[in-house]
Order: sequence, then C-alpha cells, then structure tokens
Amino acid sequence: MNPLNPTRFLADLHVHSKHSRATSGQCDLDGLATWAARKGVAVVGTGDFTHPGWFRELHERLEPAEPGLHKIRQNASPVSRSMS
Repeated sequence: MNPLNPTRFLADLHVHSKHSRATSGQCDLDGLATWAARKGVAVVGTGDFTHPGWFRELHERLEPAEPGLHKIRQNASPVSRSMS
C-alpha cells in the first residue's frame, strides 16, 4: 500500500471485538482474520481497544507490519474463544 503507487483493496475499518455488547465470542483476532481472508478483506480496523482484555490481546498478539498497520505474529498462540 504505497501512497505513490495506490492499490485497490477491501477494508473494514470498524469491527467490534468479542468484548463489545451483542457480538459473537468468535470476534477475536483469529476469527476476524479468518473471515476477513474468506471475504477478501485485506485491512481490518477494530474498535474496543480501550477494553483491558482486548488491549492485552492486541498488544500480545500483534506486531508492526508497515507504518500504521499491524499483523498477527507468526508465533502468537491462539487465545480462548470464550468471553472474557
């Protein structure tokens, strides 16, 4: 996604996590990544980052990908799909 060479891609910039009301317990990083890939979505933006459990998961499981973007660490262990 070089600004000098724009590329078309699909993005969903407002996805709630499993910590938000009335959302699936599968709205964790693995679930969001799986469904994004299945639908051809290349960039996912998530809210709820002020929730302590979600912030912890984001901090532990993501790494910088390029300026302003993160990706799931290759060696990141999956977390429980239960509600926290």
